[in-house]
Amino acid sequence: ETVWYRDNDKDGYGTAIETKVDCAPPHGFVGNALDCDDTNIDVNPSVNEVCNNGLDDNCDESPNQCKLSGNHSITSSDISIINTNPVKSMDSVDANNDQIDDLAIASGNSVSIFLGPLETGTQDLSSADIQINGENVGDAFGYSLVGISDINGDQAADIAIGAYLAESDGPGAGKTYIFYGPIPSGISSASIANVVLSGKFADWSGTNLASSNMNQDGFSDILVGARQAHAPSGAASGCVYLFFGTPTL
Repeated sequence: ETVWYRDNDKDGYGTAIETKVDCAPPHGFVGNALDCDDTNIDVNPSVNEVCNNGLDDNCDESPNQCKLSGNHSITSSDISIINTNPVKSMDSVDANNDQIDDLAIASGNSVSIFLGPLETGTQDLSSADIQINGENVGDAFGYSLVGISDINGDQAADIAIGAYLAESDGPGAGKTYIFYGPIPSGISSASIANVVLSGKFADWSGTNLASSNMNQDGFSDILVGARQAHAPSGAASGCVYLFFGTPTL
């Protein structure tokens, strides 16, 4: 005779909570007690562990706070986003102020935003939920971009997008566009920006962008790099400009 174990969720794995001894397996019983949750068919030793979901999916009694380590092929990514134009820059943002990170990608003359949570698999850039187009094709709109926690204190995240070849004070002056969140879905233009920081002639202002709360006043600040800005000596040695966040920026 053999000991058989109850398999309530019918996943092929039982538990020792209820057993029977018989020559053949009774209905609803199996020959192992390897299940750690006999009420969930998706939890058993044959499944892959799902990271950080609070469950021991594969019943190995190990923490499921998975960490990325070792060498991996880039093709093994969870999400792939394809496009016909080269990607210029990308960052995480909260475009719709739902406290879930979204993904902003600059390519061509536009910035496309996928609202989170993102679905795994392959997606096309054209399926983005939000698209912001540059004012002119040759502006290099999106060469840099950065998600901002909250630059104007309205409790919504914002985004800054650089266009280092945009004309303001002359060719190559550059512009940085700041959009207060939430950003409307659909297609819009850089012309709807709430703030525009314009560079000087040939500065290439907006080649780099970063954001932090540099003065600890509760407002996010914006750093704007101008790669070709001229120093007092006249050399194009570059400059970094820091703007403190305020309700009136």
